[in-house]
This record gives sequence, structure tokens and C-alpha cells, in this order.
Amino acid sequence: MLYVKHSTIKRVMIDPPIGVICDMRRIFNALIRRLARFGWHDIASAPSDCVIELAVDDRHPLGFPCIRHADGWLDATTMRPIAVSATHWRYWRPDVLPVCCC
Repeated sequence: MLYVKHSTIKRVMIDPPIGVICDMRRIFNALIRRLARFGWHDIASAPSDCVIELAVDDRHPLGFPCIRHADGWLDATTMRPIAVSATHWRYWRPDVLPVCCC
């Protein structure tokens, strides 16, 4: 914290350039869109052939990744069909993210 004994420093407000404001707005909107992806969505909007997490009975997650296929749902790890009546979905977030050693 800076303490000034006398009022020798003037506070000057400088408006940022228009380009900076546009860049900040674009970054903020992209961040909001990305955060919205992690929430639960209605099952009718679930994507096909994409690894997602399903929820049943008012957003209780199954806990394993699934894939929507033409005939129904598949377990993404075993690729076997599962019988589930899901109500919501969200993008699968693994517990451990893949890491590259190179």
C-alpha cells in the first residue's frame, strides 16, 4: 500500500483505446461461451458421436463417459450399449487431463 504525505500525485483517468475494449469484449464473450459448455443441458440437444456425461433423475450424473449413437447410448470406454433414460447431458470432463511429455 502506498501512502502519500502531500497531495502531489494527480489521479488521471485515461480511456483505453477502442481496439483494447473490443478485444476485451471478445475475450469475455468467448469465456462465457466456454463456461456455458460445462453446464447441464436438456437431453434433446445432446450431440451425436461425441463423448458426454449423462445424468438421470434431476441431474445425478452416471459417472462414466457415454456416446450418443443412432440406436441409443454407448459406454465410451467399452463401446457397449447401455440402457438408460437420461434427462440431461454435459461435456465429459475427465478426472485426469491427458499430459504430453514432449
